[in-house]
Amino acid sequence: MASIRFVLVAVVLGLGLGGLGGYRLGTGDAARSELRDARGAVQTAADTLDAARRQLDTTTRAVAQAAARDAQTASRHLTEAAAYEQVIASAARLDCNRDPDAFRMLVDAIGRANQPRAATPGAPAAKPSTTTA
Repeated sequence: MASIRFVLVAVVLGLGLGGLGGYRLGTGDAARSELRDARGAVQTAADTLDAARRQLDTTTRAVAQAAARDAQTASRHLTEAAAYEQVIASAARLDCNRDPDAFRMLVDAIGRANQPRAATPGAPAAKPSTTTA
């Protein structure tokens, strides 16, 4: 007798739980719960995308600033090289004799033109090497 009661209680309990699940499914509770979960996943994806966009903006800005610095440096070096070439052109005229100061200025300008980053206007020139091949 006890086993029949146990089976009847299990059947009633199973029908009750099945009915409750069917009721929740019928009223849309399960669908609303899934919709809530899906909206949470979409929000997480949107937050991740926004963070990636901000990081891309920061990286782009840093690269643009570095490119601008490099362009300014290159422009300054070209300007210095052009100034040195003008000094060389004015000191290397064929129709005049060069005194020691003019020759030193010519050697200095050539050295600076070959090494624009290390040279600064007005600094003493390095002595030219006198090696022979």
